[in-house]
Amino acid sequence: MLCDQVAGLPREKALDLARRYRQMLVADGGADELGDLEVLQGVRAYPMRVKCATLACSAILQALDSAEEGDAA
Repeated sequence: MLCDQVAGLPREKALDLARRYRQMLVADGGADELGDLEVLQGVRAYPMRVKCATLACSAILQALDSAEEGDAA
């Protein structure tokens, strides 16, 4: 779901969305204006599932950070 949400967004907006999604799942916040992703905030109640729910988010953030480092070189 997150991948669908960030597809086609400018880099900064994609980063912001992914960070807010992760914040929603790990720190009980950031669920404002996440659209369909807000339905996943219930995962927070199951700590063993949070890692699975944030896997795509971690990959997206890592890829976008790597792309930024490549741009700076």
